[in-house]
Amino acid sequence: MAQRRSVRVADRSIEEAASGTKQIASVITEVAAAAAGTRDATEHTKCSAEEMSRMADGLGELVAQYT
Repeated sequence: MAQRRSVRVADRSIEEAASGTKQIASVITEVAAAAAGTRDATEHTKCSAEEMSRMADGLGELVAQYT
């Protein structure tokens, strides 16, 4: 009787541990997706900044023609 109870407690503990592990894996997946989104947004921002820099250089050259 005591052995069966111990086995049930152990089974329950294993199930809880497995559930916790699944939750952690899910959160890790969500964090990885968020990191990928941040990486993509950062790349887009970098490209936009580079384009603005080129446009500013071009504008500077145009202004220089009239000064």
